[in-house]
Amino acid sequence: MRCTWGPGNLVTAAIALILVFVDASPGARAQPSPFAAKSVVPDSCDLRLLEVNSVQPGPLWAALLKAVRVKQPELAASLSSKAPDEAQLRKAVERAMSPGAASDSDRDLLLLTADQFLRHHGDPGLPVTLDDELDPAWVKLGFRSYGEPTSAYWEYCGSILPTIASRAGKDEWADRALLMLLDQGWITDCSSTYEETNSEAELFVPVIAHGEEFLAQHLGTPVWGAVALRVAMAHETAWSLAKDGGDPSGNGKHRERAMLLYRELAAGEKDPRLRAALQSRARALETGRAMGCRVYYVEGED
Repeated sequence: MRCTWGPGNLVTAAIALILVFVDASPGARAQPSPFAAKSVVPDSCDLRLLEVNSVQPGPLWAALLKAVRVKQPELAASLSSKAPDEAQLRKAVERAMSPGAASDSDRDLLLLTADQFLRHHGDPGLPVTLDDELDPAWVKLGFRSYGEPTSAYWEYCGSILPTIASRAGKDEWADRALLMLLDQGWITDCSSTYEETNSEAELFVPVIAHGEEFLAQHLGTPVWGAVALRVAMAHETAWSLAKDGGDPSGNGKHRERAMLLYRELAAGEKDPRLRAALQSRARALETGRAMGCRVYYVEGED
């Protein structure tokens, strides 16, 4: 199963992410991400570490709890307790999905909260499997679990995300669902092979396909920049792989597209650290210097 926050060759980031989640899983109070501190130097390749609205599990769970607490304080208290009531969460989702019962944004909030709860409820770590079958009532709401025929364990890998992400550009929670889908390669059935590939490594393929489609159709939306950042890193990944694979040009179209997006993002970026990082990456690409940044490639899977 792919973790929620997209795979890459970031061992340090992955370890830190798991440590965050130990304190931030459902049933415990989420702690701030260590990457949120202004003094922390981010990984030189993965610029997602500089994002304000992170979709890493720890920070995302904290944001969800904060928003739920405003709308449904009793539910938030349950989810923050040592023994969260799964049935209470499911009933809240059922009510929100009834016609006219909730705004799109409030419904997306509860759906994404349930998504994170089902992914990570249980023992700390990423991913988590539970030894009980997913309640059929969840299945009726669009949540699907997957398991091996010979195993009593199941996994939930985000089957509800496409439903939420269909409204991306219209509310914060739909935007985050879209980013999560991109970061996990649009896989929601716990499989390993990425869409349009025969590979368990080439994560950049679905990120470019789905990301470019969104960029073309949703100019000016709040999430455009976060999607563009992912698309740029995916194009850079493809270029770096081609360059090392013996193609002298490194597939110039990928380089040109990544460079264009980095420059466009830098021009409108207010955070000085991220702006400097974007400019640095654009300059490196302009000179044809490969930095070895392959955020959207799963090392060792080919």
